Amino acid sequence: MTADGVTHFLGCNSPPGTPTAFSTGWVRLRWNAAALLGAFPPITSTDVVKRILIVFDEGTDAGPDNFGAAILDNIDVNNSLVGHGATEAD
Repeated sequence: MTADGVTHFLGCNSPPGTPTAFSTGWVRLRWNAAALLGAFPPITSTDVVKRILIVFDEGTDAGPDNFGAAILDNIDVNNSLVGHGATEAD
């Protein structure tokens, strides 16, 4: 939600993120300011973001077991990470 009270929607591939790192079972995606113009309604460079909610309703459910596990972690917002992966101390 932006400071003007407007809720904006970004689908997982609308606009598509740019993969910046990946390995077996995970991928890091980034969106730049130009990509946010693909939000509905678009998020412009003058908008002030007040709140971010992530609704995760899809996973990887490829066969044969269709397990569908997916983890959102290390969410980076303006160079500040939210969340962290498991450590040996956990």
